[in-house]
Amino acid sequence: MSSRSALQRSAVAAVVVAAVCTASPAALAAAPISASTTTQADKGYGSEGQGPVTPVGPSAFGARSAAVTAPTISRSSVIQRAATWVGEGLDYNQGAYHDGYRMDCSGYVSMAWKLSSSLTTNTFAGAGVTKSISKGDLKAGDALLNDAAGNSGHVALFHKWANDAHTSYWGYEFSSSGVHHREIPYPYFSGYGTFLPVRNTSVVDDAPPVKTAGTLWHRELSASGNWQAHADEIDDNDAINASAAATLPDGTLHVFSLVQGKIYDRTRSTNGTWQTAATKIDDNGSIKDLSAAALPDGTLHVQALVNGDIWDRTRSTNGTWSNATKIDDNGNIKDLTSAATKDGTLHIEALVDGTVWTRARTANGTWQTAATKIDDNGSIKKISSAALPDGTLHVQALVNGDIWDRTRTTNNTWTNATKIDDNGGLTHVSAATLPNGTLHIQTVVNGDVWDRTRTTNGTWSNATKIDDNGSIIHTSATTLPNGTLHIQTVAS
Repeated sequence: MSSRSALQRSAVAAVVVAAVCTASPAALAAAPISASTTTQADKGYGSEGQGPVTPVGPSAFGARSAAVTAPTISRSSVIQRAATWVGEGLDYNQGAYHDGYRMDCSGYVSMAWKLSSSLTTNTFAGAGVTKSISKGDLKAGDALLNDAAGNSGHVALFHKWANDAHTSYWGYEFSSSGVHHREIPYPYFSGYGTFLPVRNTSVVDDAPPVKTAGTLWHRELSASGNWQAHADEIDDNDAINASAAATLPDGTLHVFSLVQGKIYDRTRSTNGTWQTAATKIDDNGSIKDLSAAALPDGTLHVQALVNGDIWDRTRSTNGTWSNATKIDDNGNIKDLTSAATKDGTLHIEALVDGTVWTRARTANGTWQTAATKIDDNGSIKKISSAALPDGTLHVQALVNGDIWDRTRTTNNTWTNATKIDDNGGLTHVSAATLPNGTLHIQTVVNGDVWDRTRTTNGTWSNATKIDDNGSIIHTSATTLPNGTLHIQTVAS
């Protein structure tokens, strides 16, 4: 008992005494306080003091870390960490620890900020952790701080405003009655001193959420080389995740949409009018991606990616759809693409662990027994493909934001890949071939679509921006026998 008391006395001498979050019961009895303060204290606001600066871990009372580190942490992570103590039934105790942090107001906020030490209300700024901000700058993960010395300090973590007038906010705090997530009047309950907004300079904004759905748009390149001035919205569903397109020999254009794991088909007739409503052709509900290709015989094939496997469904020349057939049970496929060569062979490429595999269906309907690896890069994120009128097949791979093109010759040999776009920021790729043998590659950069052309002599053009929407997340492409190119985009 005497040794612990000595340790406590040395800690008090060595460490600047922290501002307590609110006067302890003994201090309240000894000091004159207003009636409003008494009322608020009785309701469990404020706290009962805080211990000294202590490093994270079950360290001795009064131990002190040499330097405080404040790692970079996102605002959502701060809130998630703060929420872990709510409902745990923790009692306020400045001499106790939970998850390595002191069980008081400033220890709690130190935990939420993932600091290397449990700081105190009057040491956050001195340790270089916080800076003052304005009320209008408050964001999730900031704090309202009373850094008064002695036994008057307190701190509450800001979550979000509770009303449009910004007169109260939802906050996290460890008060005398425990850990709470509750509505707090701005800047804090009356009678507890002066509170000002502060920010931990290591807290960063969360990255914007990745958009995965939108509505479907269509843009056409005429046979003379002129792009349609503005894209037309052909499906306003706003829950479309991806699209695929294919053109039948009669000039009918089919656009397939992936919506909540199901595939819908919308048709554009030869006179340019779109089917009023899309038709559901696969209601599986677990489809993650799709591709499509039309064969010279007038049949149409749609592939669906389900649980890492590929299923193929056929539309006959009379317009009826067959049941889906599993054609690849790999279980780890992440992306797929398809194209049909002029001999009636259907080629399916699959992306597995950053490598590309190909499987073929002959014109007589038999599938290649096993897939063949054609690219073992290991870092490929997306793939696309297109067949040329000369019988060659081109497959594009997205690697580190760049596009590489690989060719399958008519004798079934594959060339080495050639980098055709070194932008570094590409996020999606699609491809289509015109009847004259020109290959068009579409890429998405910062939500815009760029088109790059390979001429019949094998040279590549510079990319041209064809859609500056800014919110495009997916593209698909196909061409008609009349020489027009049709680009479908999913824009969030």
